Amino acid sequence: MKRTAIVCLLALCATLTSCKKPFEAAPGDARTFQWPKQALSLAGSLPLQDRGRVKPLSTYAGFQLLKINGKRKLRREVDGKAIEILGPTAWLLDCMFFPEQAKTYDCFRLDDTDVLVRIGLTPRTKDNGKPEKRGNYSFAHMEPGLAKLFEQAGAAQKKSQALGPSSLESVERQIVELASKINEFHSLLRALHFARAHYHVRDSGGLKLIFGEGDKEGHLSEILGKADGMFEVFRQLRSDAASKIPAERRKSELDAIGHLFQTTQQAAEGSARLAFFPPASPEDESWMSVGDLFRARFNAALEGGGNQHEKQVAALQLLERLEATKTQPAEFEAALQSYHADLKGQASARGEWWKIPLEVHYYSADWFYRALLIYMLGFLVVAATWFFPKSKRLYWAGWILVGLATILVVIGITERCVIRSRPPVSTLYETILFITATSTLVAMAIEWINRQRVALSVTPILGAMGMFLAMRYEFREAVTSGDTMGSLVAVLDTNFWLSTHVTTVTLGYSAGLLAAAIAHLWLFTKAVGFGDRSFHRTIARMTYGVLCFGLLFSVVGTILGGIWANYSWGRFWGWDPKENGALLIVLWELAILHARMGGYIRDLGLCVSAVLGACVVAFSWWGVNLLNVGLHSYGFTEGADMLLKLFYGAEVLFVLVTAVAITARAAGGPASGGEAAAAA
Repeated sequence: MKRTAIVCLLALCATLTSCKKPFEAAPGDARTFQWPKQALSLAGSLPLQDRGRVKPLSTYAGFQLLKINGKRKLRREVDGKAIEILGPTAWLLDCMFFPEQAKTYDCFRLDDTDVLVRIGLTPRTKDNGKPEKRGNYSFAHMEPGLAKLFEQAGAAQKKSQALGPSSLESVERQIVELASKINEFHSLLRALHFARAHYHVRDSGGLKLIFGEGDKEGHLSEILGKADGMFEVFRQLRSDAASKIPAERRKSELDAIGHLFQTTQQAAEGSARLAFFPPASPEDESWMSVGDLFRARFNAALEGGGNQHEKQVAALQLLERLEATKTQPAEFEAALQSYHADLKGQASARGEWWKIPLEVHYYSADWFYRALLIYMLGFLVVAATWFFPKSKRLYWAGWILVGLATILVVIGITERCVIRSRPPVSTLYETILFITATSTLVAMAIEWINRQRVALSVTPILGAMGMFLAMRYEFREAVTSGDTMGSLVAVLDTNFWLSTHVTTVTLGYSAGLLAAAIAHLWLFTKAVGFGDRSFHRTIARMTYGVLCFGLLFSVVGTILGGIWANYSWGRFWGWDPKENGALLIVLWELAILHARMGGYIRDLGLCVSAVLGACVVAFSWWGVNLLNVGLHSYGFTEGADMLLKLFYGAEVLFVLVTAVAITARAAGGPASGGEAAAAA
């Protein structure tokens, strides 16, 4: 009978012919004040679940804004003048509470304004009267062309499915990306539509019996709290005992209840699927959105299981209070404190709160961006030591800056490990951080041993390049995954093998790249005639030693990978592309060391081989993922193929130019015989 009741109720909703519009969201009032710092702090640390992980609202907002805008900050302009700089949390609050105002923000980064031309819009013009080729545009600016945008995005996706992604033109790819961003942004604008909707809860005698006398319009939380009463009245009206009631009146009462159910359902399902509400059951890991809460509450009412969602409905009521007080900063902050305390209590009871403040601190500290700036400053100071070799102050200033930057990277990696409860390397993004940290630490250790300023010169270059690459990849993760701490694929979801194989083999990558960096310095200084024979011999020995270090970890890491493969897939070795890439590094470094020991190559051959070894490491690290085949095909990175090709080309060109210059200098110099023999 219970199942029959809900089926009848849903059927009644579907057959209503003269119902009102589900809900009419009134335009939001404009925000005329700046968000208080305390309100931003409270809102930023609100927990929610996104892509299977509980995270702070500030993290979610940061990656959403990064995806749409390409930056984590937004300039709010009026008449061409910047009146406010919005951070991620402030921007998201505007989207949620003041959607009409948020539509006017120029937050969509367009790298080619031909996208606007394709959808029938006109780009802005520069001061010289020419249309700008790239710029930031608002949702309101693009709204007239959205129908055409989605039409062209659909056509581009069909073309991609039929002919492959490479068949799309650059503008077509940007159209598809823009359509995806518009969808997500529009979803954020609808986040609180349920709280702005109008629900007529006293349109009939039956509804007045449920909700009592009072205002005609109610809130969603009130309706969910009365779900049991709605079903009870609905059953009574359909029972045999209600046959004495005139048919027209019964239909009117049923229509009123059905219409209320329909409007609340559409409002809840039409709101953004932000999972703000922890589940009622401790065993359930999935948090609930407003739509999820609506379904769960009415299903519980149908089953007659009582109101086990009382805490979630109370949190929903607090969220509605936030919407009601959004134009009153003091009242809004008080409501936000209540809502924050409520969610914190529920998340703490589930053991999911303690990481939230740590993650807020992790992103607010911005360890890796600060490290990038310090590495760049350190490079300038270290470069100055070559012009003033006797200055100990410059030398130790370079040490302090490089060491401080590396400490920041290590702190950032450590915080990530605690937040994720994972070893330091579990994703491609984390390999960049780990390789940067380990290569700079090894370079600093070498410098501490020989004090030649060679390794110290390489360290800030490696650090800055690693941090820059990490920032670029973070943007890619924002576009594709929504986070850099996403859930792992099943084969990686094991801490033991992540802490052994992956960490060890990544140390091998670090050493291979460090050896290549030191070899670059040997080739460059040799080509331009800087330094004496002793200086170059020292650099060559460094390269040789780091290659030995790298070979050790590459061999051990590859063997551990085979053991992991046997554990995961039942075979030690399967000639998978990723396995072949790891083997290539081992074979290449073995060949270099054997050729050096056998006298087939000397310092020049050693350094040239080490530089080309960077190409081998890059292929194993990134290139095999682009094949998108095999059991390791979980690290595909769109757009990396062109960067890899540019890297290969640059390395080969560097080797050719410097080798020719070194050979010419050795053949034509005053000590041509000895230099030529040493370089052979």
